[in-house]
Amino acid sequence: MSSYSLEVVERAEKGDPKLVRAIELYMRQDFVSLNGHLKQRVLELQDKLRRRVCIYLDQKYWIYLRDAKAGTAQRKCHKKLLRLFEDLLADDRIICPVSSSTLSESLKIHVPERLKATARIIDEFSQGIAIRPMDERIRLEFFEAWDRRSSTSSNIRAARHFVWTTPALVDGLPLGTPPDNFPPSTAIAIGKTIVDELVSMSFSKSLEFLLRAEPGISDTVNRVVAAINDGRQEVQGNGLTFKVEFPRECADFITGGGLIEDGRIEEPVYHPYTQPDECLAVEVPEVFEFLLALTKRVALESEAGAFPSMYIWSGLHAVGKTTDSKYEANDIMDFDHACAAVPYCDAFLTERRLARWLRQKPLSVMDHFDCEIFGNDDDAIAYLESLC
Repeated sequence: MSSYSLEVVERAEKGDPKLVRAIELYMRQDFVSLNGHLKQRVLELQDKLRRRVCIYLDQKYWIYLRDAKAGTAQRKCHKKLLRLFEDLLADDRIICPVSSSTLSESLKIHVPERLKATARIIDEFSQGIAIRPMDERIRLEFFEAWDRRSSTSSNIRAARHFVWTTPALVDGLPLGTPPDNFPPSTAIAIGKTIVDELVSMSFSKSLEFLLRAEPGISDTVNRVVAAINDGRQEVQGNGLTFKVEFPRECADFITGGGLIEDGRIEEPVYHPYTQPDECLAVEVPEVFEFLLALTKRVALESEAGAFPSMYIWSGLHAVGKTTDSKYEANDIMDFDHACAAVPYCDAFLTERRLARWLRQKPLSVMDHFDCEIFGNDDDAIAYLESLC
């Protein structure tokens, strides 16, 4: 999406009338910071979520809906599935948010007509609502726990209220460094116009710009999976169990999961109670001891709500390492789908194996989160019928 920011800058340099008017307006409103402007725009999205059931779909179900819409349903029941989704959407009963993994998996569709059809069905049912990228979700969850450590106030930021964004922002805010020829006030005004356009950008348009910027997506996921499978062989050879492996995965999540960078934990951006230039230094004893205690709560006491992403991500990796199932590239995407869906949505329609891992012991995530999980079409249809 960085190419989009450059395109906006080029339009500004060429004197695009609409863009110039917006920049002039925001230069007169220089008392509102870029972060403050982004906060306001994103919080406005919550109006779409009121009184709606959030149903998260992994890529399989987006494909089912796409094919049913095109008259090429893979199973007869997928026509019924589509009809139920359409009826519930028409009554403003549901919304189906997307995530960065939805974007990444869609990019693997190499037939242009199918990619466009997939994007259209996602635009229809997501209504421009997405879930923030995992690194931002992790920081939201951590700082919620940090704020609660010594407070009795009920007015604590809850990650579930601020996790929403738009499809164009599922990988973060792609502003970058403004050109040197722009004064700071102009650069901030341009940044606000970029925010406005990104917030209103559809999933289809986001794909278009991403494909233009990155025609070849690097295959780092396969290398990660290969390393995981190599590690699994050693783990299984030692006969380790979930009880042994889960705490190790939780510790790895803290050190390598995107929470700590250069020894610091940065506040999440565009949150009503945060300053994005503030951070916590891990070397501070209070911070280090809190990190250790938080990890123990999740890893040893299975307190899933203390740090949802840690519990789900680490738990799924631990289950995967201690079963006979071999990791595949799609598993990493599925784990991210689960981390986005289970803590923040009302229902999750996914692969049969992932649903089983989440629902059954040792994870039993439905004991910890108010999210229904379905791994087969019949159960998904019964759930949707219960909403009608």
